[in-house]
Amino acid sequence: MADLCSSRPHIDAAWGAQVGPIAHVPYLRRVAVAHQLHHSEKYGGVPWGMFLGPQELEAVGAREELDRMVAAQALQQNAQRKC
Repeated sequence: MADLCSSRPHIDAAWGAQVGPIAHVPYLRRVAVAHQLHHSEKYGGVPWGMFLGPQELEAVGAREELDRMVAAQALQQNAQRKC
């Protein structure tokens, strides 16, 4: 695993740095990850709604992936805050 302190930050961490403390609000973190999945086209463009994005992904069976990505983002942000 790459050293998170010396590697270039991933877009998730950059988002947290750009928007400030709201990046640490759990639901808004899920919304941000849902938005990333929307741009991946993995689920046919779902989610289409902004703040209901997590629910739309869950409806198409993407809850596990959403949970995994949110957890990874939280770990990455915590590691970068310690640097």
